[in-house]
Amino acid sequence: MKSSLVIALAAVAAMALPGVAFAASTAEESTSSERTVFGQDTFTVEKALADRGINAERVEEWGSLVRAFVVQDDGKVAMQFFDAHSLQAVN
Repeated sequence: MKSSLVIALAAVAAMALPGVAFAASTAEESTSSERTVFGQDTFTVEKALADRGINAERVEEWGSLVRAFVVQDDGKVAMQFFDAHSLQAVN
């Protein structure tokens, strides 16, 4: 009886491990991809926008554009889009 329980618990643990490994690798991949925008570190892109007077709190790839979440003068956050290469505002 005791050995059956140990075998059953070992089987359950063995089945759960691949799911844990997949979740960890997926989280790591999403974290590393969130750190770059078109091959540039997000900090670098945010700094380049800041040098142009744009207070971006977050940037990300949006199709072929850079989408920035920009803090406005009134404290509200608005989305703005920029060319991926020149960082010129896109309407």
